[in-house]
Amino acid sequence: MSKVEKIVTEEKYHNEICAIWDMVKKESGLDEIRKKGAFAQDTLYTNSIQTVKRRNNMAKVTTNGFTWTAVKDVPFNDTINGITYGDGRFIAVGNRGMIAYSDDDGITWTHVKTRGYAHSSRALGSCNIQSIAYGSNCFVAGGSDGRMAYSNDNGVTWAAVEKSPFSNSIIHAIVYGGGRFVAVAVDGKIAYSADNGITWTAVKTKAFGRTRIRSIAYGGGRFVAVGEETKIAYSDDNGDTWTAVKEIAVESDPMEITYGGGKFVVGTWDGTVAYSDDNGVSWTVAETSPFNDCIHTIVFGDFGFAAGGVESIIAHSDNGLSWTAVKDSFPNDSCIFTIAYGGGRFVAAGDRGNIVYSSLVK
Repeated sequence: MSKVEKIVTEEKYHNEICAIWDMVKKESGLDEIRKKGAFAQDTLYTNSIQTVKRRNNMAKVTTNGFTWTAVKDVPFNDTINGITYGDGRFIAVGNRGMIAYSDDDGITWTHVKTRGYAHSSRALGSCNIQSIAYGSNCFVAGGSDGRMAYSNDNGVTWAAVEKSPFSNSIIHAIVYGGGRFVAVAVDGKIAYSADNGITWTAVKTKAFGRTRIRSIAYGGGRFVAVGEETKIAYSDDNGDTWTAVKEIAVESDPMEITYGGGKFVVGTWDGTVAYSDDNGVSWTVAETSPFNDCIHTIVFGDFGFAAGGVESIIAHSDNGLSWTAVKDSFPNDSCIFTIAYGGGRFVAAGDRGNIVYSSLVK
């Protein structure tokens, strides 16, 4: 089939393409476009802020210096909940105990295969793995039913944590800082490990009550965690004790927090972004946010912050104060649940096992 490219500048053609994609979303994807003869191989669509190129099962989106490319052969057939980077490798975790890694900056992926579950880690069984973190040459993952596991060989083999302090609770987030891994979960539960994830100590705190703690970050010698009922708390003693923040600028529940550029940045359930430049004590709503709905993930890299959420939107910010959206950067109008940075690029993942990676366009 010969290559066909359409450069669209008139609104009537723009609307025509939008109508076609709306039709495809209701059916079964990119193959349907080809069957209907809408395009031969490629569609190139440009407007004032972005260029979208779709070829076979690939998509490229360029804006503000970043090009996002979809991974063609994804290793997951279910939701990817977490990605982290360490020792030159990206590792992704998701539902049904799935784990995969990439040694070429997120372009190709390999399943972690062990006995007991196809394409999953036996140590975590078939639980939905919610989070993964890297520190001190070790990866630690956790998920539903309070299950936790650690790997000392770059994610190839995993050992189950024998005594999880989270019982049957869902572990939402894990982070490494100050020589410890700290994990947070539902019911206001917090625990830490000082021996690379092997043993864990539950923390007694009333900072979150019985609410769900969604995320945790480390920076400036401080852990800061966020959760339901707009609760935020911080710890200056490696997670042993926690102090609740009394006044918060956001009205919606914080869903994700990260640290970078000297500030903590949070994304909320209603799409608000807020930042703190005094180690999480006071918060200011960001000047702009391209999100109208839940922000699931925020991460900091050498080129600034990247955030993802619903409606296939990835947003970028140099400083966490003002944000620019990269619309249609994620396949099939699906949600973005996790972004990680490493090796000079961001890697994002979410619904239906979709993964995209960025490269810096100078």
